[in-house]
Amino acid sequence: MKNLRDLGAYILGGQIIQRVIADVERGEEVVDHQRKTIVAKTVSVGLIDEEGIVVNDYKTSFDHKKITREGDIIVKLSAPYNAAVIDKEHEGMLISSFCAVIRIIDEFELDKWYLVAFLNSEIAQTQLKNSVAGSVMNVLSSGKLYDLEIPLPSKEKQQEIGNLFKKIVKNRTLIKQMIKLENEKLNCMITIAEAEDNGDW
Repeated sequence: MKNLRDLGAYILGGQIIQRVIADVERGEEVVDHQRKTIVAKTVSVGLIDEEGIVVNDYKTSFDHKKITREGDIIVKLSAPYNAAVIDKEHEGMLISSFCAVIRIIDEFELDKWYLVAFLNSEIAQTQLKNSVAGSVMNVLSSGKLYDLEIPLPSKEKQQEIGNLFKKIVKNRTLIKQMIKLENEKLNCMITIAEAEDNGDW
């Protein structure tokens, strides 16, 4: 077992966005136009939920460390402590408070997809819940993330676990899309049924 501190990972908390949103009506200058922002509800198990992304005008430019990069791991700091990998599509977004970014320094020792699979596992979730037990808000700090104990199998085993997790995430995405389409079909059928009943069809 090793923790993220032992593995040399870099962890940074997000930006409190309410402090930096530009209030145009009050004459505040917009420095950063229409920046997409990852908030807590955006972080799903393994992936970023497009529907949760917010877009704001900001009155400040940001430290590049608080902007997402491909390969970053984003962790939600409130329960459930979901984690996701940032892909090319989600680069350049501001990381808000109640989220933290983990950047792996040495991917030869720790595979990022294995880490995300572990972070979303029952074992890690239990560790994280126990680490904030007794606190009022059950919110993680970067220090608690650094101390998370991670089993470290061989790189080959890590990749095997990471690949299985990627497959699960892909299947979850497909199922979500299928449910959305089926709901749209259902709503359309009900609309037609209502129109027929009213004699509008």
